[in-house]
Amino acid sequence: LMEQFPLAGHEFLPAGTAQQFQEELHGYRQALRNRQALSPFDRYALSAIDEIEQQLCDAASELEPRKAACPKTIIHGDFGPSNILFRGGRIRGVLDFTNARQDVRIAEVAYAFSAFSKRSAPALNLAMAGTFLRAYQGQNSLTEDELDLLARLPVYGRLRSFAWILRQYYSKGHVEAAQWFRDTVELIRWMQGRQDELRALCLSVQACRVSHDAPQPQPAWDIPTAGGSVFR
Repeated sequence: LMEQFPLAGHEFLPAGTAQQFQEELHGYRQALRNRQALSPFDRYALSAIDEIEQQLCDAASELEPRKAACPKTIIHGDFGPSNILFRGGRIRGVLDFTNARQDVRIAEVAYAFSAFSKRSAPALNLAMAGTFLRAYQGQNSLTEDELDLLARLPVYGRLRSFAWILRQYYSKGHVEAAQWFRDTVELIRWMQGRQDELRALCLSVQACRVSHDAPQPQPAWDIPTAGGSVFR
């Protein structure tokens, strides 16, 4: 289906680069510094932006060369429970292809496994994450290099999302984005403290092979609700 989009006249947007996100964060930092009166969220965001930029830069330097060697495909770009229609415990529809693009497939998997296993609190349910990854691995056979990289990409993806969150808050007036910002900081902190555990989980599914002929159980996913160093 995704491969038919260009034939239907849909133009895939290029993925933003880490440098573009850093430049956008820099613009928000300068704008906040020039404000005479800061709200509590303004002060919180301003205190976090420097470290977010540095972590984003470090992660991009380490991970982008590794991503470049991974298999590419056309991805949805925002594949999670909020963009999926469920009925009777099965997927009946996928919505919102705004972020569809050609990218490494592991980027889609990294976002999806964290989205499907995210709880209302800033933490992941690792049992659900394992269920998702085993099912995906059984159908698509990620390489060892992809699985090794997978544990790091959810943090990298969340770091890249801060510019978008600030855009929703300051440019589009979505006040709920202030909570998204705080929740994302907390989730990154949680994942960074469990990198060894996440890496072990990702590598543990390498040998999973699911028969394409046998019917597979459909997990009943819970739909997540929205919503010094700030990361420690």
